[in-house]
Amino acid sequence: MAPQKIAFVLCVAVALVAMVMSLGCGLKAHPEPYSKLAPKKVAKLSLRPVKSGMEISFDIPEADRPQRTVVEVLLYYAYRPLGAKLPCGKCPIVLKKHRSLKVAKDKTGRVRGGTFVFLDSQAPFGRVAIYQVALKDATGKRSPLSPWAAAVRLAPPAAPTGLKAKAAADSVALSWRPVTKPGGVIGYIVYRKAEKKVTPITPKPVKTTAFVDHGVITGHTYAYQVAAVRKKGRHTIKGAPSAWVQATPADTEPPAAPKELVTVSAPAGVYLRFVASASQDVVGYFIMRQSKSGGAWVRLNPKPVKENAFVDKTAKPGETYLYRVIAVDQRGNRSTPSTVAEVAHQP
Repeated sequence: MAPQKIAFVLCVAVALVAMVMSLGCGLKAHPEPYSKLAPKKVAKLSLRPVKSGMEISFDIPEADRPQRTVVEVLLYYAYRPLGAKLPCGKCPIVLKKHRSLKVAKDKTGRVRGGTFVFLDSQAPFGRVAIYQVALKDATGKRSPLSPWAAAVRLAPPAAPTGLKAKAAADSVALSWRPVTKPGGVIGYIVYRKAEKKVTPITPKPVKTTAFVDHGVITGHTYAYQVAAVRKKGRHTIKGAPSAWVQATPADTEPPAAPKELVTVSAPAGVYLRFVASASQDVVGYFIMRQSKSGGAWVRLNPKPVKENAFVDKTAKPGETYLYRVIAVDQRGNRSTPSTVAEVAHQP
């Protein structure tokens, strides 16, 4: 073959190879699995019996593209008698009836994910309501069914009334009226609110209509409410809570009284000395005087004196006086008076 023809053939071959490479191999990539295209399965259903029905809530996953936005919820349900046997928690269950619920979109036309809440007002009282859900996206693809969840819609007990709170130095005593309607109340849950946080402080319902909270700090303010718990068969339901009441634990215990008060008349006045109070939180003492001829007790010092001695410089010569001492603690609580000491002021 002539050199010119060989060169031409080589040029054509190179051009064909370049064209094929630019077009690719022609093989398509593996299709994306259906499990990745369909909405994710709802992991958990939360059920809450309320006065107007059964509240169902769960989290909807956020879509990574518009066509995968969840637009519909398929709610499968069944209502069974209280004594009906249910499968184990992880065992499958077949629910034939379902409702189609539309999912509200935001201004962009997308559902950004979050909690979906639905009230099943048709759930009958005194029966076990069982639910599962599946999600549908904008293309019609459907998620697998969620695990099933069940709860009983019982008539909730009434809210307790007459809640009272009485604070002591390191505790708060609560009391309330019993709840009698409907029947089956097995106890009460006590809630405490401190620094905007609400916490149930009874691990199990208390059976009495009184409770003492020892987990408080003196000087802090707390709020309390109580809810009744009703039981029917194996199922329980909590009622609406009572109104809040507040209490502030404070030290109201008076200190011990001073002892062994002794008085002596002297040129500078009447000297007083006594044994200090045994209480550790005492900040001082008030000195009280009364004329033996009659009249009211008069406090001689406007502010408590810290020492266990005092000189009454206002005593008049020739007068006979009665004295007593009162201890005062950090909270302003006052002790009972000491024993009375009598002295004739003869300087």
